[in-house]
Amino acid sequence: MAASMLASLRQEALVGQMLLLFLGAALAQAASQPRGPDSHDLRREPGDAIMVDGRPEAAAPPQVRFGRYVAPCPGWVYSRLRPGQRLRSAFTHSRYMVPNPAQLGLSAATAGRHWIRYGDDAVLVESWNRRVIQVVPDRYR
Repeated sequence: MAASMLASLRQEALVGQMLLLFLGAALAQAASQPRGPDSHDLRREPGDAIMVDGRPEAAAPPQVRFGRYVAPCPGWVYSRLRPGQRLRSAFTHSRYMVPNPAQLGLSAATAGRHWIRYGDDAVLVESWNRRVIQVVPDRYR
């Protein structure tokens, strides 16, 4: 009984190895297929030109999408900030933090400062007292 079980396991292992070899060969063949204008492969490599009417199209800047703005409290009304003013504590919530300033074309915040979304503006504030250092208007439009 043990011998037949061992033979069955060996056979299953052999079938598994053969399947892996077959799949590996199929993937290698698919990867080596030339891609061209007649191919139905819609994947693009970095640097591939997008052709429009036989001419390369100018590359568009990357699209940045932002979530819907949520007011910090009921009745809040936007008013443009100026350096020196203080932000309300409600703006310290993580939903108002700018996670990637470079994506918006902003400089990196130095230690003790961070960027906040305030309406459509990006505002650089001091972390410890929420004092406004710089306002970049309409950054989220």
